[in-house]
Amino acid sequence: MHIFIDESGSFGGVGVGASISVVGALIVPESKWPKLQQAYRRLRPRLPQDKGEVKGRLLYEADVAEIIRLLRRYETLFEATIIDLGMHTEEIIRRHQANQAVGMTDTLTDAHHPSLVDNIWKARRQLEALSMPLYVQALVTFYLVRNVLEIAPNYYAQRRPRELAGFHWVIDAKGRQANPTPWEQWWSKAIMPWMQTAMMRDPIGWCRDFNFRHTSRFETEPTEFFRSIAPSELLSNRASVLNINLLMGESFRFSYAAEPGLELVDIVTTTLRRALVGNLRLEGWRDLPSLIVNRKGENLQILALTGAESPAKRLPYSAVVKAFRNSSRSMLATRTNADR
Repeated sequence: MHIFIDESGSFGGVGVGASISVVGALIVPESKWPKLQQAYRRLRPRLPQDKGEVKGRLLYEADVAEIIRLLRRYETLFEATIIDLGMHTEEIIRRHQANQAVGMTDTLTDAHHPSLVDNIWKARRQLEALSMPLYVQALVTFYLVRNVLEIAPNYYAQRRPRELAGFHWVIDAKGRQANPTPWEQWWSKAIMPWMQTAMMRDPIGWCRDFNFRHTSRFETEPTEFFRSIAPSELLSNRASVLNINLLMGESFRFSYAAEPGLELVDIVTTTLRRALVGNLRLEGWRDLPSLIVNRKGENLQILALTGAESPAKRLPYSAVVKAFRNSSRSMLATRTNADR
């Protein structure tokens, strides 16, 4: 499967009204990707562009609705994680950043391999050095990626299990190829060790009743480090763990080009933010929830760090959040498809 990731919003405006930022992922089955690209290229010349690039902020309601119908036709999924920094203070964010950094190294001992210790401490120092907006963006992205790795594999394992043989990650690049931004450096060097550690403590949930045989090469024996930090109840029946570095690092790139996948994820991510801030009418985003797999609770994840105001009190966009509940895209297939 192909996973395209982009963000919308500044990740600034702490404590100032409603300040909404979104990180979104568009997940496209590899088997559908060639035809989706062809269909999008036929549609693309009619869409508003800025310097030769289609931008979601420029699209009219009819344009957005047409793109959503196109994505639904080719069995794509959309995942998004949201933060309203108007609900937070700088103190809340800095405290969270410090606690996350300590958590990366608090289980390391002299018994761990020196190279492992060195890599994790490097990741911790990079985390601590991130500016507040970059830390918030990294945090929101972490939750997004975790949701992608839990929702999409469980969904496709029932319908297109061969899609789980490869995970191809493409991230929208903001800098230049010769001069990557601190955010891109963090993605490249630190986010995977951070995620690997976090997912050892709290593994993602893949339903083994589904067809996961194509993911076996991403699984490895539990390491000494895993055994030192994993909850005891996981160790007795844990024959293997996911190798996040392989699953995310095998096919991972930043793209500086206006390529179809990144334009499409920009459109749906920006559409969601425009709906939340109230500058896109309902007829534009009405069908966007149909790209999101239904789950218990809210289908839109809105992060509220410890001490922050409850998102439910943010009335300006509560109706939009409610509209995303009970998506028509069910997690469970009506039948378990044979491998295709």
